[in-house]
Amino acid sequence: MNAILDKRVRAIRGRAQVRRWEYRQRNTSHGCWHRVRRFLTLAAEAWEVSPEDAAELVAEGYEPDPAGLALEPPKTLLCIPRTRLLDVEGRRQVPMNLGPEFLAARCVVAIAFDA
Repeated sequence: MNAILDKRVRAIRGRAQVRRWEYRQRNTSHGCWHRVRRFLTLAAEAWEVSPEDAAELVAEGYEPDPAGLALEPPKTLLCIPRTRLLDVEGRRQVPMNLGPEFLAARCVVAIAFDA
């Protein structure tokens, strides 16, 4: 009987430890993940581009979203018109969620919904 209770106590403590870690991650992000999700919800599609292409777009006057700069490592998140994206070679479409492909991309360009 004691072994069963010890096993249950270890399981409960383990879940509590994971929950504490999750809360700490969420609370220390200062809403960064919510801002990244908002960036994605305002876009029709997202594309990964090279850092050189992203630097060129920033030089043209497109502002990087502050949510991407708050991540570690920082991401360049840009919103550009579809016509400008067609000029970018080597682009690769990424899913519109916080999955592994989006998280691995260093520079993401979003296309806003057509007005």
